[in-house]
Amino acid sequence: MKHVVRLETQRYQDRLRQRLLELREREAIPLTVKETRQGNQGMYECEFLLPGARKRDQSLLAGIQKYYLAKALAEVILAQFEREYLGRVLRRESRLTKAEVKPLLAKALAHLAAEEPPEALGRKRKDRLTALILDCLKNNERFHIEGFLRFRAGQYIAELDTIVRRFLEEQALEKEYLEFIQLLKRFVDTQSPKIKVLHIGINQAGKPRFFNDEGKRIPHKLLDDVCSSFDNPHISYEDLLVSTLISVAPLKIILHVGRDRRSYYRNTLETIRRVFEERVSYCEGCAFCREMEETAPPFEKLKT
Repeated sequence: MKHVVRLETQRYQDRLRQRLLELREREAIPLTVKETRQGNQGMYECEFLLPGARKRDQSLLAGIQKYYLAKALAEVILAQFEREYLGRVLRRESRLTKAEVKPLLAKALAHLAAEEPPEALGRKRKDRLTALILDCLKNNERFHIEGFLRFRAGQYIAELDTIVRRFLEEQALEKEYLEFIQLLKRFVDTQSPKIKVLHIGINQAGKPRFFNDEGKRIPHKLLDDVCSSFDNPHISYEDLLVSTLISVAPLKIILHVGRDRRSYYRNTLETIRRVFEERVSYCEGCAFCREMEETAPPFEKLKT
């Protein structure tokens, strides 16, 4: 016994041909493929054998074979369509040339691979796409890839659009952030250093402490203002700390924050590092670090 599914495509012929071969050779699906052409259209008659299956089992076995075919078709679409579709959307939204959008496309594809929307309930895009294709194959012995994408994959396309919009919004925010960092760096370069070396730690109360090389508190109004403003809920503590450091423009900043606690202050520490660059270093262990680490709680106002 056998059953036949006819596939048609214009744009995905090479990938489809290769994937059908893998389906037979690598996954051992009893399949023969007859390929014909009609103009630019590739047509693939896929004949699946049902070896030794009893009549009542044939429907189940055919369903399993269609599942493997649906998964293969989903992989073809994911491998080629998503790259092409994302490229078109990015060129349209960013108004960049094809060459200019290439590095952005690489980032978008990486972003896409990492995406798993909460509503997905753990199912990946390939699984959801496979389910859509399988639903078509259950009632049809003919499947046109481009037709499916145009008329039956609206939910899948909408999901891609949402992910691309989110990616572009994040890119815009990142661009604004980097421009802001460049502005701060230029400002720092114009400042006369008011402190040569500044050691920064976080004490047991979660407040920053500023010391010199001898471990003595540095008396400076701006630094005192940072400490005294810690409990003010109306002040962005990260902004205040960074702006204060820019104002005093130390020649060297040594951060006494243990590796296991740096994730709590990721945004602030990254901003300091980007603005002051080679002026910033981390102490990897000293008496001051140990004092800071003993009972220092998470720094909630800087926690990400």
